[in-house]
Amino acid sequence: MNSPATERNSTADLLKGVAVVLMIQVHLMEQFATLDVSQSTIGKVSLFLGGPPAAPVFLAVMGFFLARSRKTFFQFVRRGALLILGGIAVNLGLNANLLYPISQGRFQLDPLAFIFGADILPLAGLSVIAFALLREVLRHNGLAYLAAAFVVAIATPLLSNFGTHQTLTYIIPFLWGEQSWSYFPLFPWLAYTLLGVAFGTSNMIRDAFEPLSSRKKTFISLVLFGALAFTSSFAVRLITELPLYYHHSLLLFLWITGFLALWFLVFSKLESSFSDSKLFLYLKWLGRNVTSAYVFQWLIIGNLATELYRTQNGIQLLLWFLCIVVFTSLLVMLWTKLKSKLEN
Repeated sequence: MNSPATERNSTADLLKGVAVVLMIQVHLMEQFATLDVSQSTIGKVSLFLGGPPAAPVFLAVMGFFLARSRKTFFQFVRRGALLILGGIAVNLGLNANLLYPISQGRFQLDPLAFIFGADILPLAGLSVIAFALLREVLRHNGLAYLAAAFVVAIATPLLSNFGTHQTLTYIIPFLWGEQSWSYFPLFPWLAYTLLGVAFGTSNMIRDAFEPLSSRKKTFISLVLFGALAFTSSFAVRLITELPLYYHHSLLLFLWITGFLALWFLVFSKLESSFSDSKLFLYLKWLGRNVTSAYVFQWLIIGNLATELYRTQNGIQLLLWFLCIVVFTSLLVMLWTKLKSKLEN
């Protein structure tokens, strides 16, 4: 029988694996789909599935493990800096097929907006550094990290008027800017990492919930589901309008927090019931290799998007999804084998 720690790690791997698959489908919808498809009900569902179950899940799980890490301040800063630089390198790679024609004058676009796009890897790096700084002050106070998450969400709309000087054009989008290439700025997205840190630091929530009977857990889950469903029209509208989603404030943060709680409960139950199924084993393997899977799928989709931008119908999108999931998995498999040989 697995220990509690092992079970939690397995659930975390499962959540990350699901998040990667959902990221692949939403990137295809954003980049490949015709406007008719992306603006249809199917498009809205795709955008939602690529929303709360994807980036917030990844960040919260990352925060949970940051809280339990024994790395030093400087080790965290080094890791964060490498993630930021790696994110910019990925931007160069995924936009290579676009940057070259821009350099040749075929497209009149700003290349720096693509090179310095504020995506999930730079956000992860900045979040790790922010955690390292906060840990020096908050130490292991779970409630303090929870409060800090709410402060980040509340402060986000207040920051939009700061740092608008032209010299900061390609820096502010990583922090809180509302430029079109600011997809995942530190504010508000740091809040989800801090939620994970709070949960990983304090046993209070787990100790209060885990001893409950199955009936009480089911009742709490149903109440939470009802509350989310009742307010879903507000949340879905913001999540499927990407600029609003990327720069959301407190109300949507609260809704997504509730969604994450229910999502984690559901997948914890699924993991305990279907842990040895082939699908779950595959998703957990993908989750254990989440960074390389994320990088490979973006390198493929990003370069294809220059040729296929907004040209694919629903059936074509489904075929692309299956092909890219398979090809990404093969590349991850080759990469893990190569990395293992290099390490040995």
